[in-house]
Amino acid sequence: MLAVLTHECDIYTRLWCAYELFFAKTNGVKVRLAPHISPDDLRWGRLEWDICISEAQNRIKSTDARCGRPGSEMNDEVAIRKEINTADGGFNTVDEVVERIRLVHLLSYPVEKIENYKSNARDKIKDAIESIIPCFASISKLITFEDFLIKKLTEYPGFKRIPRYTDQFYSHDYKISDGTTEYHVFEEWCSCLRDALPKS
Repeated sequence: MLAVLTHECDIYTRLWCAYELFFAKTNGVKVRLAPHISPDDLRWGRLEWDICISEAQNRIKSTDARCGRPGSEMNDEVAIRKEINTADGGFNTVDEVVERIRLVHLLSYPVEKIENYKSNARDKIKDAIESIIPCFASISKLITFEDFLIKKLTEYPGFKRIPRYTDQFYSHDYKISDGTTEYHVFEEWCSCLRDALPKS
């Protein structure tokens, strides 16, 4: 299932959209988010144009989502609300599943396509990820980047975080090094968070 996101309309305010994402995910359908960002903006790390990044701090509230225009006949909305209310966890479960879809998207962000201002771009991805992590307080392995970095520096004695350069046009500082070997902490952090999430 492919969900296309643009700045024209927040699909998470539409009950049909939220419920279809939830229904697909809980029934084993692979769900992928497809936000609109131009290849040029992605290449230059202008991720503020990606709605999945810029709106990550906004929580899913499916109980407030609607179908159709206010004042119109909303038989679909009545039916969907009835279905959700009779399911385990109700609207809270819908919210959690959709937040998980959003988080998995961010954890799988195509950073390899970012060619310039890589540190700034990773800052935006990191902040977006960390704004969603609190939705899953019961999963202790979902930790912030800084906590993960501290853990890795403990595991690798003699390694230090690569300093952020004034001119960070091409490289990024989400790595640690002992002067000889570099270790990409950002990529492993994302991988570990993905592994910690439920798969269905």
